[in-house]
Amino acid sequence: MTTKQVTKETKVCDVCASDKNVWTTCLICGRDYCYNCRKDHTVTYSEGVHFSGRDGDYCISCDTNLLKSGTDRLHTAYLKVKQLRAEETGWYQDFKTRVDAAEKKLKELREGVNSPW
Repeated sequence: MTTKQVTKETKVCDVCASDKNVWTTCLICGRDYCYNCRKDHTVTYSEGVHFSGRDGDYCISCDTNLLKSGTDRLHTAYLKVKQLRAEETGWYQDFKTRVDAAEKKLKELREGVNSPW
């Protein structure tokens, strides 16, 4: 039997010390977070209005500081995309409300009409 010693370098979550599923790193301070800890300890910004890709991850502390200072151009760009996503969601919700009202009115009017179909 042959044995082989392997040295492996792996990221470890800075919150729970897990070495499983650690793939979120704060863009400012470099702290690493596992999948479970990232939910409570990081803020993730999408790269695009209509898609996600190279998302921006920040720990809550760094995100708070960047929001206060407003001086980081990358963070500001992520915030703009977030704002546009929220704006689009608002437009769609307004549009959907008007569509539903128009379709409801049409249905009510059609119910009173004798149709050969």
